[in-house]
Amino acid sequence: MVPLATSTVVPLLYLAELKLGNLLRRQLSPLRITPLQYIGMSIIASRGTTAQEGLIEQMGVSASDLIGSIIPICDRGLLGREVVAGGVVTFCLTDLGRGLLDAATRLASNAAIGKANLDEQDMEQLLKLLARVIGSPEIPCPACEPHKPILARTVREATENK
Repeated sequence: MVPLATSTVVPLLYLAELKLGNLLRRQLSPLRITPLQYIGMSIIASRGTTAQEGLIEQMGVSASDLIGSIIPICDRGLLGREVVAGGVVTFCLTDLGRGLLDAATRLASNAAIGKANLDEQDMEQLLKLLARVIGSPEIPCPACEPHKPILARTVREATENK
């Protein structure tokens, strides 16, 4: 028999992901960006000019998903797009994109803390626990690998900015 605490973990994690994903979508909708676009812009902001292949790898998405997500925000002037030597496509954050990303980050952060009824200490503990789950070698997840640097930075920033 599986202990009750263990048997409730999977449904709770799944429901938390659904709830937080929906919350993030709702918070970002006034800015007309999706969570995937937000993640892409965040990666580009932290890495600087980024090749399309590097962005695909870092985000753990297919080329078609990336293009479907990134082109609309390029068209809005949030990202610059350039084809460089060898046909390599690169993206960079524009000033307009940087302003929108800052606003999106504030909205997403305030929503996660406020609406989830978490204080700063709770959020710090949650980030550390999530980092342990995602970083555990006992739970293989190839799709999570590209996100480890983002997760590590997020946890580091959350714990340093106290």
